[in-house]
Amino acid sequence: MILKNEDGTNVLEFGTGDIEVGNGFTDDPEDQNPCVVFIPQKPGEIGARGQSYEKYGDECHVRNDAHTMFVFTDIRSIDVVLDHLNQARESMIKLAE
Repeated sequence: MILKNEDGTNVLEFGTGDIEVGNGFTDDPEDQNPCVVFIPQKPGEIGARGQSYEKYGDECHVRNDAHTMFVFTDIRSIDVVLDHLNQARESMIKLAE
């Protein structure tokens, strides 16, 4: 679910399959950067839908329906995001015990 909380913060709440997660590249042919997009969709099986993965050099397909896009210009930034996602995953595992 994509919403704003009472403080006005954008919230992407995952867990019902209603956010498509896709990856690709920004559409500037002179300065392509890897990106991840988050697109609202009807609830469904988590991970069942989504765009095919784009590879470097593929033609970019602009997604005007994206709500949020993460664009990476330094690989260390990807590592930071992955680290925090892994920490959140570990917290979820501990909560389920």
